[in-house]
Amino acid sequence: MKKSYITWNMKEQDGNLWFSFMNINGLCKVSLNKNKAEFIGYFEKEDFDQQLLYADIDIKEDNIILAPFNGKEIAIFDMKSNIIKYIPFENYENENLNNQYAKYSNLFTWKNNIFILGYSFPMIIKIDMQTNEVEYIYDFKFEIEQQIAENESRGFFTEGYFIKNEKAYLPIGCLGAVLELDLNSNCSKIIKLKCNLDGIGALVLDQNEMVWLVGRGKKNNILVKWDINNNSFSEWKIPNIDKSCWDPFHTISCLEDKVILWPSSAQKIIFFDLSKNEMKELNVVEVYSKNEFSHFSWTTLAPVEVLDKIIFISGRNGKWFELDKKDLSISEFNIDWNSIDFYYYEKKMERILETGEIVSEKTMPIQYFFRFI
Repeated sequence: MKKSYITWNMKEQDGNLWFSFMNINGLCKVSLNKNKAEFIGYFEKEDFDQQLLYADIDIKEDNIILAPFNGKEIAIFDMKSNIIKYIPFENYENENLNNQYAKYSNLFTWKNNIFILGYSFPMIIKIDMQTNEVEYIYDFKFEIEQQIAENESRGFFTEGYFIKNEKAYLPIGCLGAVLELDLNSNCSKIIKLKCNLDGIGALVLDQNEMVWLVGRGKKNNILVKWDINNNSFSEWKIPNIDKSCWDPFHTISCLEDKVILWPSSAQKIIFFDLSKNEMKELNVVEVYSKNEFSHFSWTTLAPVEVLDKIIFISGRNGKWFELDKKDLSISEFNIDWNSIDFYYYEKKMERILETGEIVSEKTMPIQYFFRFI
């Protein structure tokens, strides 16, 4: 295999992993029974090797919904018709944020609605899947923008959400606050948390209705447990986090007796043992960085729970791994990418023929060159 394929987020359904590629243009399905990748579709309005087109993904009935990070439109793949349809959205210019390409990074579905959460855009897109009606929710915009610095880069909505009493709770990356959104009326309010966070990298609700949050920004080494019913907080310091690393963790997983922090810029996975009240760390970069493929700076990507495993990716070398939820052992997760390789180099040859680009073994492996000419 001449390339390694990665994704930002993925979802499991009926023994298949669904995701949009992070480093090329395309939608993919991986069969967990065969560990084999299948190319599903190409976002035809984008260049074939455009990166970071879509971030989060969700599955609603027979639809795969994708949040446009760098993509021009919202994408929805209909699994019955095998057609990708698109929904345009209004752009928003924000002089206080310097990530103008990073439009929307996360989404969730509730009843017949899709909610797509802005990253550089201080708004939420709500789409009725039955009528295709599009609404823009931004009554919180002024309050947030009044509190952020010029050239703020931590983003508006970060990873994770939970729903309680028909209200969604969303982490705000550039504030130590959570947005409470009424899913029926679209009214919202900002809840300022009584803890030491000045920005939130991720949140998750555990099985005991405790909310876990991790820091982002200047106070990046803090793990918080929020008892939302009593509005009380507990905090722990995360060891060995560089103060200059403003986005150390991007996702939180909660097991029965452990909390796992998945690193973006930090170089380690953190395991917090609740029964022992202690943190352990695994230096992922040191263990998994020896690979000829170098992709993105994120240490880990796309953790997804599948039965007794958590499958995740090393963004730095493109390798896939699985973590055993019982003993926390990690092993490599091998995927047959042959069909994706064929698609990638077929598209690359089309561009070479169009542009007259000089061909080398590095840009076009010889077995594909002779196959396509």
